[in-house]
Amino acid sequence: MLKASVPLFIDVTGKKLVEETIRTHRDVADAIASRNPTAAHDAMYLHLVYNRNMIAEGTQEQSE
Repeated sequence: MLKASVPLFIDVTGKKLVEETIRTHRDVADAIASRNPTAAHDAMYLHLVYNRNMIAEGTQEQSE
């Protein structure tokens, strides 16, 4: 699922989010490394919500 979704996400968002994606994934990894499941959950949740919003905006722009 993830392997297939990354190219799609890059295409939909026009590569605008490279640094944001790196930062949010680092936040998740750091929380896991710190053995903090609450922080890991929150970081991943925020990452997914942000991505969902960007995909919605990207698909809306493409349909206009």
